[in-house]
Amino acid sequence: MDSRLLTGLAGAALLCLAARGGAADRLSATVQIPDGFTPNSAIVRARLPIDWNGPLEVTELPGGRVSASQFDPIARTVHWRLERPRAGETRTFEIVLPAGTDPEAEAEVGPPVAECRVTDDAATLVLSNRPVLRYNTAAVEPPTGLDPVFRRSGHIHPFWTPGGRVVTDEFPADHPHQHGVFSAWVHTSFEGRPVDFWNQGQKTGTVEHRQLDDAASGPLFAGFVARLEQIARIDGGDVPALRETWRVRTWNLEGEDAFVVDVDVEQQGIEGRPLTVHEYHYGGFAVRGAAEWFQQPGSDFLTSEGRTRRDGNHTRPAWVALHGTVDGAPSGIALICHPGSVRAPQPIRLHPDKPYFVYSPPVLGEFQLTADSAYRARYRLVAFDGPPDADRLNRLARDFAEPLTATLSAD
Repeated sequence: MDSRLLTGLAGAALLCLAARGGAADRLSATVQIPDGFTPNSAIVRARLPIDWNGPLEVTELPGGRVSASQFDPIARTVHWRLERPRAGETRTFEIVLPAGTDPEAEAEVGPPVAECRVTDDAATLVLSNRPVLRYNTAAVEPPTGLDPVFRRSGHIHPFWTPGGRVVTDEFPADHPHQHGVFSAWVHTSFEGRPVDFWNQGQKTGTVEHRQLDDAASGPLFAGFVARLEQIARIDGGDVPALRETWRVRTWNLEGEDAFVVDVDVEQQGIEGRPLTVHEYHYGGFAVRGAAEWFQQPGSDFLTSEGRTRRDGNHTRPAWVALHGTVDGAPSGIALICHPGSVRAPQPIRLHPDKPYFVYSPPVLGEFQLTADSAYRARYRLVAFDGPPDADRLNRLARDFAEPLTATLSAD
């Protein structure tokens, strides 16, 4: 028997793998719920010690209650729902990999609660038949009369709240280069030339979607992997200056009256052609808020430090919420920066009078992106109805930074 000790940031688990001849492979998991843990339900995860893509079952011991579970074949990680966790308690589970099952076979499951619906022009994430977000794989054309240079792909819009309100905007009249949830650098140098990937009207750069991979649906999460390029426009031609990957996932969190989406961003330069990102007051991973929030009295920011538009610019909060009224009701969208991100806690640019903000590492100084070193940042988006709830955002930030995670080590 190969027994392994699992330790996590917010919880600990003990897993043992036993191959019992023709019987099923079994993993026993003991999860220690940390002190101060408050959610009514949670998703715990563990990385399997073998390659597996087939069906599995997670049951709680004693009693054999089946837990909702989902396997991520890319990370070889199994996720399952932890019902009614109590701080400080210990819970035991058994994971069964049925005997005689092809580990490469797709698991047969019922209709997924969390779905990734892919069409020719977009990937839409859906929870219980309610749309969460649309990631645009095809270029969205600007409104009539606007320069075609502002066409854009590789961004998220619309982003909905659970109540169906749209809390993002694109092609706003004041800043038509802003596109929902998007990523771009501003003040850069590439091959000895200044390139601005953010301000498309400068006609020196833009961002384009290239490929969509690994669409996933299931009971606990849905997501996809998007591959983008930040493009330099040089001598009338488009030249890739930066390759970018987004790993996007929405979670089915029972009892959470908000849509929660994680976006992991990775960027690499082009071989032999480094990109220099210069110190600047904005540029990075951004959110353009709802159209109704433009110059709307009462629309504002709230940060994890209790700051607002008035005093929050270029501070380094764990999260920022942008909120206002949409269709006559309060709503908002928040962005949480993972503490493992480059230059975390990242500075935040809060615009003094427009509904947009951006986590901006260049505020802290210049850096270079090459083919040999990856830039990595992780963000959690939260779309909600009602006013911003600091307690909820603090809890989601803690869960993002320290999830109930199990990792394996040889005994």
